Amino acid sequence: MRNAKHFLALFIVFQALATQIHAQNTNQNASGNFTPEVEACGTSVLHDNLLRTNEGFRQRIALNENLIQTALRTDPEARTNQNTGQVLVIPLVVHIVHLGEAVGTGNNISDAQVNSAIVALNDIYRKKAGTYGAGGGVDMEIEFQLATRDPNCNPTTGIVRINGSVVPNYATQGIKLQSAGADDVTIKNLSRWPNTDYYNIWVVSEIDNGGGTAGYAYLPGAPGNLDGTVLLNQAFGTMGTASSGMNRGLTLAHELGHAFNLYHTFEGDNGGTGCPPVVNGCGSGQGDCVADTEPHRRSNSAYNWSCPAGAINTCTNAPIGNVYKNYMDYNSETCRTEFTQDQKDRVRAAISLFRPGLLNSQSLTTGSVSVPLAATCSPTGTVVSNNFSIGIYSVSIGNYTVKSDGTVGDNAMIVDRSCHQQFGLEGNAAFPISITTGPANNENVQVYLDYNSNGTFTDAGELVFNSANVRTQHNGTFSPPAGRSFNSALRLRVISDFAGNPITGPCYQPQYGQVEEYTVSFLSPLPVHLETFTAQLVQDQVLLRWKTAQETNNHYFEIERSGNSKDWQLIGKVNGSGNSSVPQAYTFTDADPIQGQNYYRLKQVDYDGRSEYSFIRSVANSSKRGSFTIYPNPGRGQFTIKSEKASVTPVHLRVFDTNGRLIYQQQSVQNEHRFSIEEHPSGMYLLEVISGKEVNRVKLVKE
Repeated sequence: MRNAKHFLALFIVFQALATQIHAQNTNQNASGNFTPEVEACGTSVLHDNLLRTNEGFRQRIALNENLIQTALRTDPEARTNQNTGQVLVIPLVVHIVHLGEAVGTGNNISDAQVNSAIVALNDIYRKKAGTYGAGGGVDMEIEFQLATRDPNCNPTTGIVRINGSVVPNYATQGIKLQSAGADDVTIKNLSRWPNTDYYNIWVVSEIDNGGGTAGYAYLPGAPGNLDGTVLLNQAFGTMGTASSGMNRGLTLAHELGHAFNLYHTFEGDNGGTGCPPVVNGCGSGQGDCVADTEPHRRSNSAYNWSCPAGAINTCTNAPIGNVYKNYMDYNSETCRTEFTQDQKDRVRAAISLFRPGLLNSQSLTTGSVSVPLAATCSPTGTVVSNNFSIGIYSVSIGNYTVKSDGTVGDNAMIVDRSCHQQFGLEGNAAFPISITTGPANNENVQVYLDYNSNGTFTDAGELVFNSANVRTQHNGTFSPPAGRSFNSALRLRVISDFAGNPITGPCYQPQYGQVEEYTVSFLSPLPVHLETFTAQLVQDQVLLRWKTAQETNNHYFEIERSGNSKDWQLIGKVNGSGNSSVPQAYTFTDADPIQGQNYYRLKQVDYDGRSEYSFIRSVANSSKRGSFTIYPNPGRGQFTIKSEKASVTPVHLRVFDTNGRLIYQQQSVQNEHRFSIEEHPSGMYLLEVISGKEVNRVKLVKE
C-alpha cells in the first residue's frame, strides 16, 4: 500500500516513543482482545484503544509529546510563572443532541443551562473568587465563549440543536462509548463545525445506555471526525437537567483538560489497582507528564470519594499533597478545586502548538465581515481515514500564520476558511510565503490568488506559488501586480498532494492531500503606521504604550476599554504628532481598570475626521487595592512599599524573577519598608506581600 510507504519516515523517527506508549496498554484480556472498563471519564479508554489500533495516531501523539516537552524545555514563554496577563480565548460550539423534545424540555436543554455551563467553566479556568472555581491552584488564564459567527459567516448563538433519534439506537441507548448506543461518528456527523476554528461539544442524552460514564474527549492529534467533547446533559451546567453531584461544571472542565493535552493525574494506576511510576512518566499507562502532581491512585478507589488532607499517599508512603483536589482526578465535586502551574504550562503550550487556529479564528467577531467571491470550481473528495501525516499544516504570508491539522485532522479534503482566517497585507515589496505540509511525505504545493475576483484562478499571474517534491517546508515569495485593488476581499486557494501526483491546476482534486482557502486583502497605505502597542499591569493600574513609525495628518488617539472585548468605553485621549517621518512614542495610564480582564484598543483620528482602530491588547487585573502601595513602579531598583496601617504581625516580602527564582525576602513590622534589587537586571519581577492570611502579588518593573 502506498500509504504505508508514506508513513515510513515518521515511523522510524518516533518509533521508540510510539512503541513505548503502545506497550503500556493494559486493557486487554488473555486472548489480547479489548476488555471494556467502566470509567467516570471515557477518555483514557478511547485514547488507549486508538493508540493500539491506529498507527498514524500513535505517531502523532509521540510527535506531539516531543514538541510539548521541547517547548517547555527551551521556550521561556512556555513557562508562565503564575499570571502572564495574556488570556487565551477559546470559541465553543455546543451541539445539543435531543430526542425531538421542545426547546428547554427533557434532553433539549435550555439556552440558560448551556450558558450556566460556560459561566462555570470560566469560573474554574480563571479561578474566580467567590465561586466553586476559587481553589488553591493557579489561574489558567483561559476563557471560553460561545461562537458568534458560524462557518458560513452568519450570526449565531453558538448553540446548535439536532434530533439524534434519526440515528439507530440513540433514542433508547444514547451514544456508544464501548458497549451500547448510537455510533459516535454518526452522531457527530449530524452537526460538526471545523475544529480548526471552533471547539466542538456534543451534549447527549446518555452514554453506553447508562453505563456510568459522564463524558469523554480526545487529545489533540485525533482524527477530525472524532475530535471534541461528548458530555451527558445531566453533567452539563449548573441548572436544568444537571444532577446533584455533577452540577458545578467540573465534568466539562475535566474533559477540556484532556482536549488541551492533560492526562488524568493518576495516569498509570491500572484501573485503580496499582500505582503509577513514582518517577513520573509521560503518556498512556506511564504517568500524567506533569511534574507537580505526585503519583497516586484515583481517588474513588484509594480514598473513597473523600477529601483526605494529611492522609498517606499509598503510592509514595508520604502524606498526600493537593493532588486529590485536582480537576484531573476522579474525586468528588466538593474536593476538586484546582489546576497546577505545570498543568497550566502544558495546556497553554498545547493550545499554541496544536490548536492555534482557535486563537486566530474570527468566530467570536460580531458585525459584518468581508468575504471573497466563491470560486467557480470546488474540488471534492473523500478523506482516507488512515492517511495521517499529509496535507496542509500551516500557511504563512508576511507576518501572519494560520495553523491547521492536515487532511485527517481537519477531517476534510477541502476547507474554506475565508470567513474566519484573513490575511491583511501591507506594503509593495515581495511577500514571503511558507506552506507547511505533513512530516512524513514529499508533497507538491500550489497557491492561487484571485486578483480580479472573478472566481476562476486562471487569469495571468494568479498562480502565485509553486513547490514540487518537497518535504514539510515549502518557502518562497510572491509579488502582487501594480494594479491590484486595495482593501478588497480576495480568495486564496492552497493545494497540496503527494509528490507522485502532479497538481494540474486550480481545480485539481487531491488524492491524498488537501485544499484550503483563505481571504487576502491588500491594505492601502495608512496615514499612521502603528509599530507596537502593549498593555501592562503595574501595581493596580494598566500602563499602555505604543509607537508609530510615521504619521501623516494624525490629530489624536482615543483610548477605549472593554471588559468583554465587545462593549467599548472611551477612557482617554492623547494628541498625535500631526506629520512625522520619525518614530514617536506614546503612553497612557488607566488608573482605574476593571477588576478581572481588561481589553484595550486605540482609535486613531485624522484632522479630516477619518479614523481607524488598532489591534486589541488585553491584561488581567487581579490586584487587591487599599492594602498597600509601592513606588516608584517602574523604578530603577530602589522601591518603597507602604501599608495603609501599621501591622501587628510581621509582613513578609518576597521578590521572584520571571523564572520563579526567589531573589529577595525580608520580614518587617513597619508600615513603610524600603528594599533594593539594583544588582539584578532590568525587567519584570513579582512582588509577594504576605500579611497574616492576606496575600497580595504585584508586578514589579525595574527599568
